[in-house]
Amino acid sequence: MMQNREVRIAILSFSLYCTTLADAQAPAELIAKIRAHMKETIEGVPNYTCQQLVERYRAEAGKKLTRSDALRLDVAVVEKHELFAWPGEGNFRDINEHEAAKRGTFGTGNFSSNLSNALSSVGVNYQVQAEEMLDGRNTIRVSYQIPARRKPYAVKIDQQQAVTGVKGQFWVDRVNLDVLKLDFIVTEIPEGFPLKEAGESIEYERIRIGTGDFLLPKKASLSLKMDDDLVKVNRTTFSACRQYSGDSVIRFEGLVDEAEAAKGPAEVKIPPGTLITIELRTSVDSGKSAIGDPVEAVVYRAVKVKGEVILPKGAIVEGRVTKTQRVDTSQQGYFSMIGLEFQKATIGSKFAHISTGIEDGGALATAMLPGLRNSSRTLKMYVYHERIAKGEKERPTMIYSSSGKVELGKGSLLVLRVY
Repeated sequence: MMQNREVRIAILSFSLYCTTLADAQAPAELIAKIRAHMKETIEGVPNYTCQQLVERYRAEAGKKLTRSDALRLDVAVVEKHELFAWPGEGNFRDINEHEAAKRGTFGTGNFSSNLSNALSSVGVNYQVQAEEMLDGRNTIRVSYQIPARRKPYAVKIDQQQAVTGVKGQFWVDRVNLDVLKLDFIVTEIPEGFPLKEAGESIEYERIRIGTGDFLLPKKASLSLKMDDDLVKVNRTTFSACRQYSGDSVIRFEGLVDEAEAAKGPAEVKIPPGTLITIELRTSVDSGKSAIGDPVEAVVYRAVKVKGEVILPKGAIVEGRVTKTQRVDTSQQGYFSMIGLEFQKATIGSKFAHISTGIEDGGALATAMLPGLRNSSRTLKMYVYHERIAKGEKERPTMIYSSSGKVELGKGSLLVLRVY
């Protein structure tokens, strides 16, 4: 009974479409026009970069979604291929070669491949469904389906990978035929693969790049339901899009000439075991900061080795947020973590590459807010040891709090150890 009702509604919607569409195009003719327009639109987009913020949520079986962490990356779309770098880093590379691929759930394809797959004529079944209003715009909704044998989608969980089919729909602007939204779910999940359900939703808008307006993703969501009913959701927003020149090193504060970037200052060596007290110039917050966010600090007191100053007071130290996490426990409420690593110190015209951990001294007495510097009180935060790479010894890279989120404001002090 329900099936008959659903079929009946679909047929009525299709009849409505045929009688209200001004030019009374046949569905096949309309699909051809949409595909031709979008092919020209996609091919006309220049190489560009954007910044993306991925907020990640999870829910155990039967529980509500809670935000687990966030990830921020720069993305370069070069010849329709997505490359990734930490914000401001400029070293773009394939996601399989980037550390972000090892830091939780992550999806690609929002910039080109998902839309291109939906508009491919090879092995795609289209059906024009109805005219609908979407965010105040007249649209045409089109459903589509691609079988797994066409390999439109891949999911990798740990060391297992599966190729699936997809079934979805997209909404096309009634006037200019731009695709405004794309939704799909995966189909034909292989038996034994640790995934029950997966789907994505992407919204698009025209964005100015250089002298033209181009159709780019505005926001996206990815949802997964694992075989143990754990639900994972990524909500992604895109910003700061601009044209990318292959002759330049990308920095979001501006483009740098390749030749100038290659020169570089002289390097200073800092011996392992050296302790560096730094003062944060960037505040960090486990509830607001994202993995990849740049963190800047200055050397709080001069660092000497064998009586010689190798890091003067005020030298700039640069690092990143490496982890943010909130962990809920059934007995003790929740605790929060934030990971920090510093990789570079700048001393005038010289620099030093460093690999650091946060010095462990039990309670983090060195992580004091500015207003508490002259007080005996310390933050209720502790250093957490994390094995940061296979084959390496554990080093303290994270700060956690059992009494709420971790907040370190500008002026907070940390003691780093060089490894």
